[in-house]
Amino acid sequence: MLYSIKDNTILASMGKFRKWKVFQDHGKEAKAAFDINKRLNLRYYSLWQLVSKLSGGNQQKVVLAKWMLRDCDIFLLDEPTRGIDIGAKFEIYALINELAKAGKAVILVSPELEEIIGLSNKVYVLYEGKVMDVVEGEHITQEVIIHDLLGVKEI
Repeated sequence: MLYSIKDNTILASMGKFRKWKVFQDHGKEAKAAFDINKRLNLRYYSLWQLVSKLSGGNQQKVVLAKWMLRDCDIFLLDEPTRGIDIGAKFEIYALINELAKAGKAVILVSPELEEIIGLSNKVYVLYEGKVMDVVEGEHITQEVIIHDLLGVKEI
């Protein structure tokens, strides 16, 4: 996270901001970075502030903003709430739900069962590198997932 908020946010979408397919339109880049980060409720004092100077939750939002600006169809989120405060967690949860409602596929990797249960409509439970179970809908419960994690199958 050596770059500014603006640079980090537009990094994956730089091709969108070209003039005559050669020059970068820095004004459009800044506006797009500002708009997406405002939408994500990012707390910062300048778009040129280094991302490394932000809180953990705001750093996670910049990463999400980068790929949301790119308009990806699939998001792979590996422990997106690790090491952030509870308020930022709920903001990230809201963003994940927003992505899903917009028809985006969200693949969530997390050691937190409550997070998985609350955010998922389908859960693949892995045990020793193998898929033990695929749990869907109302069957996604702590009990079912723990049994699968321990390699216990009901008889």
